[in-house]
Amino acid sequence: MPEIQQLLLELPVGVEKIEIELTTHSLVALATKEPASKLELVLCLPGFTGSKEDYLAILPPLSQAGYQVISIDQRGQFESKFANDKNSFTVEALAQDVTEIAKKFNKPIHLIGHSMGGLVAAGAVLSEPELFSSLTLLCSGPGAIPITRQRNISAIRKGFPQTPLLAAWKLIEAEEKRIDPNKFSDEVWAFRKKRWLENNPQALHEMAVILQDTPDFSEPLAEVLKLNQIACLVLTGEHDDIWPLSDQQKMAQVFAADYLVLADAGHSPARETPAETAAALVNFYEKLVEEVPK
Repeated sequence: MPEIQQLLLELPVGVEKIEIELTTHSLVALATKEPASKLELVLCLPGFTGSKEDYLAILPPLSQAGYQVISIDQRGQFESKFANDKNSFTVEALAQDVTEIAKKFNKPIHLIGHSMGGLVAAGAVLSEPELFSSLTLLCSGPGAIPITRQRNISAIRKGFPQTPLLAAWKLIEAEEKRIDPNKFSDEVWAFRKKRWLENNPQALHEMAVILQDTPDFSEPLAEVLKLNQIACLVLTGEHDDIWPLSDQQKMAQVFAADYLVLADAGHSPARETPAETAAALVNFYEKLVEEVPK
């Protein structure tokens, strides 16, 4: 696998940071300007310990293709602050934010969920399927991560919210630099530290619970997708090391979904191979238009 590209930090032209006001709180997001060529909105959900910036590199190409795009920090992630209440970070609670955003923008929604964000996206579609035109599961699965691939999730679940975030970051940084000291530039290391320290510790614990305990939702989601004619894309990287590719392919078959493996990408294709990821999404969305009966 080639060297992973740096995390994009500078806001491209046409992308701005916004706050989305919901009933009880607000979420911080990155958004493109609303284009005139298409009515659809692409709504992007980040994964565990991630943030809206993970999608930043694909916002411009999706916007250039005519789509309005919004990438959010979910509640408790990075800049979307939230009270320290464990009941506020369940799949159902996080999915409720997604459905409220969809109603607020009142237009066809193409929903993307990366990793844990895919579990939340599935929860939103199961909750109110009529709000969504399509669902893309990006390096995600049909439930909990297989136990053999859970890595440090158990430690986070056990250690938080009691463990100081800075102490945990020092351990994470030391281990990552031991494996690959040149993985990121100093600027990106500084951003990742800042992002980690601004996470809600209770949210980290509860999101680890989601990744370990979410039951397999394949059958109910397959039924909902079929009944509501919601197109689905399972998109992953050839080097994804979280949910096995065989599991993701099987999930796509159950959902009657498109399945695409991106070459040279790992678990974060939107950051690692943004041009190819954006092209795959645009092709998927354009095909949906072509398939609409005349």
